[in-house]
Amino acid sequence: MKKITNLFICSILLIMCSFVIGNVADAEIKTTSDGLRYEISDGEVTIEGYRGSATEVTIPSKIEGYSVTSIGSHAFEERIGLTSISIPNSVTSIGNSAFHVCESLTSISIPNSVTSIGTWAFDGTKWLENKQKENPLVIVNGILIDGITCSGNVTIPNNVTSIGSWAFYGCESLTSISIPNSVT
Repeated sequence: MKKITNLFICSILLIMCSFVIGNVADAEIKTTSDGLRYEISDGEVTIEGYRGSATEVTIPSKIEGYSVTSIGSHAFEERIGLTSISIPNSVTSIGNSAFHVCESLTSISIPNSVTSIGTWAFDGTKWLENKQKENPLVIVNGILIDGITCSGNVTIPNNVTSIGSWAFYGCESLTSISIPNSVT
């Protein structure tokens, strides 16, 4: 009888632990007074969305005392009235389609701390369109994020350390790409 009781108690404790762990894993998404939706996980903040109406947004470096380290996938997607975004030095990553189809977005302040930029993070923005006019290879902090306006023979510069996914999507008139050893 004693063995059955111990087994029963252990089973109950396992169920309780999995319930508590499950609830910790499901972090709550909160919203700041100016419309930034965020999630705190492992002591870091990810911006998950924006529900405000400002045309110029400055993301804070800290929320609730925690560093804002990333902008999540689709966080600002289709915010067509957004014209300017300022990203703090605490941010290291920008997710897939983070600013996708923010048609009016012309000014983006991206700090050197950003080392990861997701697929099509700036697709459909005036900012990207203007960068493509300056140079068909759009490079941010050593990351080649866009080369879709390239044609012919392309030589990637030595300051590029990574090439983003889909960077050359749909480049039908591209004939060759020279990739330097700096690309890891």
